[in-house]
Amino acid sequence: MFNAKLKAQIIVSSVAIVFLASLFFLPGVREKIIFKADVNNPQSGEPCYIAPWTTALDYQPGAMVTHDSNAYIAILFNPPRDALKNKIYKEPNVAADWTQYWEIKPAQLVDGAACYLAHQTAPKFKPGNTLPQLTTAGDPYADTYNDINYMKEMAKRWGYAPYFGYANSYFLGIADTNPNSYWAQVIKFSAQENYPVHVLVEKDDWETLTTSSRQMPEEAKLHDQFDNIIWRVTPSAKDAGIPYLNPEAPAWYLRDRAKARTDGIKTLAQKTKIGVLTYGNENGLGAGNSAFQRVVSQDPRVKQAMGNRSFWAYINERKAYQDSFTFQALREIVPDRTIFASYYMFERDTNRSSSWYQWRHLYDYSSYVTDVPSDEFYYKSVGSNSGFAPQSGGDVLSQKLNGKYYGILKNRPLTYDWLSGNWLDKYLDNTINHDTADPRNATHAGYIGFIKAIYTTGTIGANQGYYADTTTGHPNTLTNIYLNNPPQFITQITALSHVHGLFSYLEKFLRNGDLLEGPNKSKYCANPASCAQPAYEFTAKDSSGNTLPDDRVLVRKMRGEDKWLVTAWAADEVDNKNIKVTIIDDKTSTNLGTLDLVARSAGSVYYVTKTNGSVNKLLIDADPLNPSANAEVLHQAGQLNF
Repeated sequence: MFNAKLKAQIIVSSVAIVFLASLFFLPGVREKIIFKADVNNPQSGEPCYIAPWTTALDYQPGAMVTHDSNAYIAILFNPPRDALKNKIYKEPNVAADWTQYWEIKPAQLVDGAACYLAHQTAPKFKPGNTLPQLTTAGDPYADTYNDINYMKEMAKRWGYAPYFGYANSYFLGIADTNPNSYWAQVIKFSAQENYPVHVLVEKDDWETLTTSSRQMPEEAKLHDQFDNIIWRVTPSAKDAGIPYLNPEAPAWYLRDRAKARTDGIKTLAQKTKIGVLTYGNENGLGAGNSAFQRVVSQDPRVKQAMGNRSFWAYINERKAYQDSFTFQALREIVPDRTIFASYYMFERDTNRSSSWYQWRHLYDYSSYVTDVPSDEFYYKSVGSNSGFAPQSGGDVLSQKLNGKYYGILKNRPLTYDWLSGNWLDKYLDNTINHDTADPRNATHAGYIGFIKAIYTTGTIGANQGYYADTTTGHPNTLTNIYLNNPPQFITQITALSHVHGLFSYLEKFLRNGDLLEGPNKSKYCANPASCAQPAYEFTAKDSSGNTLPDDRVLVRKMRGEDKWLVTAWAADEVDNKNIKVTIIDDKTSTNLGTLDLVARSAGSVYYVTKTNGSVNKLLIDADPLNPSANAEVLHQAGQLNF
């Protein structure tokens, strides 16, 4: 047995020598890489680089390999990992074939998300701008997710509100009893350096396992036609004894529940300033449950109140009514907030999916509940859209423009949206920290271009989410990040931040401007001849007059002034296309004639003016991936002073 083990170790060592030798003699891999702390974590002061790995026989994608103080990252790009392992072990003398399977790059390894961001060029924000802070999505109950240095970096340089999460007795108790806890440090940082925090509003779990649900008063419960209480019927036995909340529950009870949900926020507001409140929604009435429709319809009070209305019209009105008690309490507790937004408070009819009406809450009833409406756009997620390039109106920008019509009708033209470039991975293996080339995720440039387009429609901020499995997807679970192959979650965070920085210089166009309707009707109009809904975009053409449907052009006009914002986006990601666009809008007395523009994958944003009949255009985002840099220069030169 001992001899067999020794023999196996000798064989493995031999393979390692051959493997490292083959790497050493590959072209282009002899570059010396010295690991040093050339950039410190700006929040902790600690070095950002970590020591190179020394495990030679790690054939995972993204494995670190070393030779004579040289360190390289080997990125698998051809066959599956198992096939490569077999080739290594069965045919060790295949050095000439290695380049078929590996791309050898110098390793640039940093310790965590804060250090990665410290190496990046942050956006420039206009001093004194009033755009709301950005937010990110995460699991508030996972303590390992929360890294104070990462949150400080996000707040100070990238425009994100420090994440506090749920302000309830549990987390506030930790903050009070442990000054070294994440939550105590967030409060201290926020209060001392004036960075208002991001707070999640507790979901009202009256349909789940809470003591308050079990103690619900009789008049708040759902009953059948024989006046029997209707109990939840679920596969879980622990749900026994949980009633349904009646849509016609009395106001006093709803007010009491609202107080229970917001008491912790009131306590936190006495400790530091709260900037952004977000509500995850997806709970309570109308939360996508068709079985609930059958149950609710049995109650005599519900039948009488519903009258001739459809079930979904009725339940959306009741959902908005019940939530309004909590939201009114929040308005009183946090009057100086920058924004309060709720997931699934859509502008209406974004055509997200066939079941959209079950999950979102009809804006006809809910428009008064939050500060602004919110749309959700997750790139190619669960069949909800076709991505960027227009395909029968199923792309994300067409969906945004479709919903925009209803927000404008309600005089609520600005939004705070939920965004994601998707969260899928080519390899479910966190050693590669999410391959940014995975075709199921949005490209970095394309994602930036999309965000520029939706900001042009009237987005003033957003929540950036990356919803992968927690072992591979959340920023604070990743300690090793490669500068030359960063995980997708962090490039999406920076993409949103860069666009937010750009529009901090263009805020007046958002708050004191209008999205022009364009010459065409919406793609969603069943009968364009009789449809009043505009497309809100202008037609791009090539030099021969051929229509370019993949090049999207949106225009905003500043009210009362001859100033326009024109965004051209190559949604098919064919970069740097010369296009011609005729911009005429009688409703706003706009006649810019035909403009020559360049449509880029990462978008092109132009400032257009008209003086004495002469039209002038200025490209604001000279560097499309770092768009705020030139905006700052133009602002300082007096060319964007509005």
